[in-house]
Amino acid sequence: MKLQPASTMFDTSRFLTAYIKEEEEIEKYLASCPAHIKKPWKSLLSRLFESGTMALATSGAKVLCKRRCPGLDEIRLAIASDPETPASVLNAISAGSSNMVLERIAEHANVSEDLLDILATNRSCEVRMAVCENRKTRAETLWLLATDNCPDVRFRLAETAATKDDVLQALMEDDNPYVASRAGETLIRKIKAQTQRFH
Repeated sequence: MKLQPASTMFDTSRFLTAYIKEEEEIEKYLASCPAHIKKPWKSLLSRLFESGTMALATSGAKVLCKRRCPGLDEIRLAIASDPETPASVLNAISAGSSNMVLERIAEHANVSEDLLDILATNRSCEVRMAVCENRKTRAETLWLLATDNCPDVRFRLAETAATKDDVLQALMEDDNPYVASRAGETLIRKIKAQTQRFH
């Protein structure tokens, strides 16, 4: 087997360091999270230990990322609703979460732009609508949502004040008259607000 040049080889140590750092951030959050999250979280861990589902050596981060575990989705929803939840924890819980949790994540101020890009392609219209409203959503992602198959998603984008003017102008040409009308109304509101700021 021929070795690849060092520059193109996968840097395992860097990947491992990033993974360990993220796990540490998750554990730190779980240790200092609000009481309404900590109490059910500790209760869930106790149940998992007692049932033999989880070994003592298993990290909380690994449990949090599990896909199926009774009671975990309620804890994830509480975590996604906590304004102090860091991006690393939101990333961790997104993989196995319900659409209701993903909606909260998409609305969160700390969510990463990369995760918003992923959530913009979620099957749930409600999740994609939540992405429309997040101020951190990238311009390219807004353009993707402007062509969404679901008119409710395009309507939500058309009524969101944070939507860029050029996207609103494009939505004014939408086939759906409600979307087109709302985009025009939002653009007029934005222009009036800008004019009042200068006077």
